[in-house]
Amino acid sequence: MIDRGELQRKFLMLRSLTILIIICMIGPPVLGAGVYQPGYSSSYALVVGIDKYSHWPNLEYAAKDAAEIAAVL
Repeated sequence: MIDRGELQRKFLMLRSLTILIIICMIGPPVLGAGVYQPGYSSSYALVVGIDKYSHWPNLEYAAKDAAEIAAVL
């Protein structure tokens, strides 16, 4: 015998996933995504990436990621 509640939950999950996929496919053009245009003539950013900690496990990529983000900005 099929559990009607379980069938409804599966249907709702499938419908939600379908809607999410459709939004992901059409989202950027509809939302006006395009070429980046800065809003300021000059800006500053403080980008921090710390790999080594004295009381916490060390990280491997924080400093490298920060350097790459700084280069993009």
